[in-house]
Amino acid sequence: MTQADERRDTFHFSDSVEPGASRKLTKEMERAATIERIDVRIYRGCEFALEVQPFKDVEPDDETERRVPLLTYRGRDYVAGDGDRFSFPVAREVRSGRSIGVEVTNTADDFAYDFNVSVVVEYAGGLSRVLRGWL
Repeated sequence: MTQADERRDTFHFSDSVEPGASRKLTKEMERAATIERIDVRIYRGCEFALEVQPFKDVEPDDETERRVPLLTYRGRDYVAGDGDRFSFPVAREVRSGRSIGVEVTNTADDFAYDFNVSVVVEYAGGLSRVLRGWL
């Protein structure tokens, strides 16, 4: 493992979702990091029946939900496609002990469909890197 590999990691979430069902996959972060990129692959044939929602968990309080979307959507509150690959640049912090994940819903009546979501995180600087970017 090189030094560059120690500063960056990719978490893969993939599965099959039965018709009319949802699947939620998560990974608890062992240390603070910055989410750099989210890659979504939706395989040909599902005809926009999969609704993909990457998220992170945060400490709940009176004003926020426990689960926060990692993407800003326009129109819908999810990613959908048919034989598509999407790559979203992201700069979102995630704290140690919190989870990142994806929830995928299959709105089809007849077939199960597969998905693959990769989340690239950078450990170098973690939360402080995001804060410096805001300042």
